Order: sequence, then structure tokens, then C-alpha cells
Amino acid sequence: PKRKAAKRKAAPKRKAAKKRKR
Repeated sequence: PKRKAAKRKAAPKRKAAKKRKR
């Protein structure tokens, strides 16, 4: 369960990074 939570939190953070680069 801990590994799944980390992947879920990384999803929104990755999207924000892509928008910032653009």
C-alpha cells in the first residue's frame, strides 16, 4: 500500500512539473 500511495502522489506532482516547463 505504501508503494501505491507514492505512485499516486507522484502523478499530480509530475503533471505540475510538465505545466511549469511549458
